[in-house]
Amino acid sequence: MNVGSGLPGVLGAIAALVVGFASQMAQVSLPAFVMRVVSAFVVFAAFGVILRFILAEGAARAELQQVEALQEILSEVRPGATVAELLEAHEGSEKE
Repeated sequence: MNVGSGLPGVLGAIAALVVGFASQMAQVSLPAFVMRVVSAFVVFAAFGVILRFILAEGAARAELQQVEALQEILSEVRPGATVAELLEAHEGSEKE
């Protein structure tokens, strides 16, 4: 399970709790209280969905770059290369 899967629910719940607490301190009516809490949950849950897609896209992009770097290293393997040379090339590419 990744971090982004629960992000919308967590952000929405925290926002709803904060807004609900502030509304109780201000002693608003019940319909206004419900409207504020539901609105806060929906807005921040939508924000969490957007963040989840951004995080997923970044993770996919990073994985793609790692695969491309590995393919580049493997494409440069020439017949007769020693394991030590291959490991040295792999460690050199990780440092860059």
